[in-house]
Amino acid sequence: MSKKSPRETTMRGLMLLAILVALCMILSKVDVLIGYAEGAFSSRPLLSSASSVSADINSMQSEYYNLIAGFWEHSSDNLYDRMELKDNGIIWQYTEKTFAFPNNSSKKITRVWTGFLSPTRFGENNYASSNLRVIRETWFMPDTCYGRNFYDIVANTDFSNDTLFFDGIPYTRYNGELADFFPEGALALVDDIRMRPCNKINPLADWLRQNLVYSFDGREIPFDALKFEQEQLLKKYYIPYCLSRIQDVMIFEQTYDLDLKIIISPDGSVENCIVKGKNFITAASKKPIANEVKLWKFPSSGQNSDTVSFKGTFVKKQ
Repeated sequence: MSKKSPRETTMRGLMLLAILVALCMILSKVDVLIGYAEGAFSSRPLLSSASSVSADINSMQSEYYNLIAGFWEHSSDNLYDRMELKDNGIIWQYTEKTFAFPNNSSKKITRVWTGFLSPTRFGENNYASSNLRVIRETWFMPDTCYGRNFYDIVANTDFSNDTLFFDGIPYTRYNGELADFFPEGALALVDDIRMRPCNKINPLADWLRQNLVYSFDGREIPFDALKFEQEQLLKKYYIPYCLSRIQDVMIFEQTYDLDLKIIISPDGSVENCIVKGKNFITAASKKPIANEVKLWKFPSSGQNSDTVSFKGTFVKKQ
């Protein structure tokens, strides 16, 4: 019988060691594999507490729906709002928003929509944070167009002293005739599939930018008042209604810090802009802001480039 060389002995030993290690790993996984198989073929849920948690949420949602269900209205100088909340979470809302422009004119934009409110977190004093699925929306500007559908946002509600605060706006119960609650035919337009789609993903911002251009077109603005006028456009219109409504790049209801510098060309268009701020460090976060700003237009001196700045915070809105 031939004698094995040290090299052959070593190789055989390593192979046996590898086989032993593999067997140990397989044996260590047997319990896991058995548990997985039992779970896959068992009729019982893997998490026995899941059904009870779901039942608790459903019960709390049902109670909250019953608390806030009804017909609600809000009326102020620039906002007329009526909202029906059903006891199953369905919402219908009609909103008229009036904007006063720098040339002392005013125009109204109207939105009608329906959606589903699903409370997910509950707090003290009848507070709830909810997922809000907007199912369909229609805009009147005054032309009528079909907006986005099936998108999700967050809604915060608070009920106190028979007043419903919906995203900070106070609503009181409507006591008139229900037949007069919504304007005749308004809700039917939400389901009118023949309606043309709106040109932009954010109809309010698009409508506002156009009307701001009309509002200072042809106006004579004294040079010493020009800077103030440009900054007012930023603070009252462009930041809260255009920049804060950029889609898909910011989190709803989150506050953002912005340091913005805008170079305005002699014709009033945006020549360039510099975006800074702790929330806008990367190129990807700056680009959507810059793209929106370059759609803006300002009154200008007509001869030299002007510079306006905004340094502060804004909140992402729908």
